[in-house]
Amino acid sequence: ALVDAMQLARSLDAHSAPQSAFAHFQKARQRPVALMSMLSFALTPFFQSRPDVGQSLARNLGLPLFWRWPWMRQQMEWTVLGLKDSWLGPGVDPDHW
Repeated sequence: ALVDAMQLARSLDAHSAPQSAFAHFQKARQRPVALMSMLSFALTPFFQSRPDVGQSLARNLGLPLFWRWPWMRQQMEWTVLGLKDSWLGPGVDPDHW
């Protein structure tokens, strides 16, 4: 929500007409929103409350290992912060966002 608010403010600053500002905002957020939707769809089964030994075991083993791997940790952080807009692409440099 904070990334959306920041992008909306930037779009409103860059465009004098509200319609063009909203169109710019929608286009700017399209890829990040698509990424989050895909990740949510793919990862939801691993966080369901129903018992499933395979998925919960993969989650419990995988997340700590991913967190220790510097590249993956950075990817996870950028994703949670809303700074990525593609699956394997680089995140947006927060200093230049």
